[in-house]
Amino acid sequence: MTTFKELKKELKPYKNTLVIGHFNEVVRLVGVNEDEDDYYWIYDSKEGKSYESCVGGWVALKGVIPDEDYERLLRVWNLNNIEKAI
Repeated sequence: MTTFKELKKELKPYKNTLVIGHFNEVVRLVGVNEDEDDYYWIYDSKEGKSYESCVGGWVALKGVIPDEDYERLLRVWNLNNIEKAI
């Protein structure tokens, strides 16, 4: 299995959920991309989409923190962003 396929597999259960991304910011995990130099996690935040090297990672929130806390974060995110998280 290639590195890119492994990253896509890691992403799949958390795509479009809220995670702690680069700089400890709560962001929506959108996808993963690659170019000739590196692999990139794609995040959505209040500043728009960003690409961060897969050298860094993210921390899942859904299924890790209590469901009621995640639902509260989700409500706030979805009220304040055009692209909705799940």
